[in-house]
Parts: sequence; structure tokens; C-alpha cells
Amino acid sequence: MLNDVDKARLAAEFGVYDHEWRFIACHSGEPHLVDRLLIFDDGTVLSLDAFALGDPHATVAADRIHAVLAELAGPHHRLVHVWGVFEPSSSLDLAGRRFLLANPDAAKLTFEGEYKVDLRDLTFADEPACRKTLRQIRNKGVEVTIAPSEALTAVQLRLIEIWRRGRGFSGLSISAGQAIATFVRAGHSYTATACVDRQVLGFSVFSRPNPSVAVNLMSFSERTPGSRVDDALQWASTQFARDLGCTDFSLGYAGYDGLAAFKRKWGGRQIGPAYRAAIYAADEQWAETGRSYGFAWNTRLHCGP
Repeated sequence: MLNDVDKARLAAEFGVYDHEWRFIACHSGEPHLVDRLLIFDDGTVLSLDAFALGDPHATVAADRIHAVLAELAGPHHRLVHVWGVFEPSSSLDLAGRRFLLANPDAAKLTFEGEYKVDLRDLTFADEPACRKTLRQIRNKGVEVTIAPSEALTAVQLRLIEIWRRGRGFSGLSISAGQAIATFVRAGHSYTATACVDRQVLGFSVFSRPNPSVAVNLMSFSERTPGSRVDDALQWASTQFARDLGCTDFSLGYAGYDGLAAFKRKWGGRQIGPAYRAAIYAADEQWAETGRSYGFAWNTRLHCGP
């Protein structure tokens, strides 16, 4: 587990990579800080974030990754998930077993780094695309309220269920979506709720891991074409984070072009390092599960933050 010193370092030293470990711990298991790397353990899956504390752009060496994993690996673990700035190896020898790389082709791919909004400069809202969207938000009567999170309502939980059923999400995404309710109850976040004529059409959750940074975690809506609910949530959350005194608003990563375009429209600039993801499995059955991200974290052993 993380002690108070570890937590203070995480809040102060991640720099460009503003990591919300408290939320990740809600779905990936017990957090540990080993050799300036975060690793989560849910009892079956070890998930290592290969972003070095204080220097997230630096490539994390293979022997360092192995040493950190070896600190926690045991006979009960079946999968190892590593993502970040590293060169994937073909295997890992842990706890007397060999874990083979289950996704060799996918592990060669790199994904776009973190997007962040500089809250000291919101002039992007004067761009034609944003001005048009803001007019549409007003014309459609979308209103957003934001308050410190306490617990999700039945309507918000229904939106999460609609989101879960509506797309072919991976186990990682589903685990994260289900963990939102746990995170909100812990009181670490703010909830933005979008309504039209008092009907809730969407909501988003963001946190504040340190005084200068807000982190957009997840957003859920009816996904009605042209509703502008997601735009309204993003713009309102951006203004709210600025008014809190934050200087940066982390929008996370962009796994596809449409999401990247959305984040750029609302002031997001890619400033985080590109990353890779690798899955290592103890046997072929778990390798197949890992390749499809068909597993859900924290369903076997729950250890909160």
C-alpha cells in the first residue's frame, strides 16, 4: 500500500503525466510505489505503469520493469499488464514461471500521449468551431451543474449501464466505468451533470490530484447525435476547473481520431509521451483472455486506495 510520503510524491512529481492513481486503484487493485513506478495488484492481474515518477518521458528499462514486478509477483498471478514508455520484451520470468507476451503485434504499436488544456488560456473558445458549438448548446437548452461528488444517482447509474451495453468495450474500460461509483463515494471528485428541461442526459466525473491540476476521468451520456451534451460537459468542466484555481486540465489519452479531434477542439494539446501496452500471460488460456482485454480487473480481490 501507499504511505503518506508516497501519496505526496505522486501528487507533486508526476509533472506532465498527471496520474489519478486513486481512481485506477478502484478498478486495478492495491497500489504500490516501487522504484518510482506505480504498480497495481488485484490478486490475479498485476498492472504496471511504466511512467517514471518525475520523468514520465524517459524510457523505462526492461530489467527495471522485471525487478519491480518481481517485488509483488506470486503463484496466484495469471496476467501482467504493462503500459507506458518501454520496449516490450518477449517474456517475463516471475515467481518461478515464465509469462509470455500475449499480444506481440499490438505491443509494437504506439498510442498518442496525454492531452492537456492550459487553463490560463481559453482563447480556443473563440475559434469558429467552438463558437458554433456553444451556440448550439444554448439553442438546445443544455444546462450543466457541477458539485463535489457524493454518490451517483439511479439515473447516472443507468447512463453507465447504457454506455456499457452500447459498445464493444474491453475489460479495462468496463472495469473503469464500474469503478466510477466507488471513486465518487470516496469523495475525491466533482460530478458535472447535463440536463435539458430537467432531464439528465449525461454526466462526467473529474478529480483534482493536486491543487494545480484537474483530471477528466470519464463521461457518460445518451450519445444522441447532435445533442451537444458531451461538448457542454467538457466546456463547463473546463471553466469550473479554472475557477478552482487549477492551471491545467488533463483530458487523458485519445484511442481514436474522433476522440483526439474532440479534445483538440476544446483546447487539448498533446503533451504526454506516446505509450505502448503489453500483456503477459502465464498460460495460453489466459493469453487469449489477455489479447482481447476480456478480463475485468478487481473482480477477484478488491483492494481500494
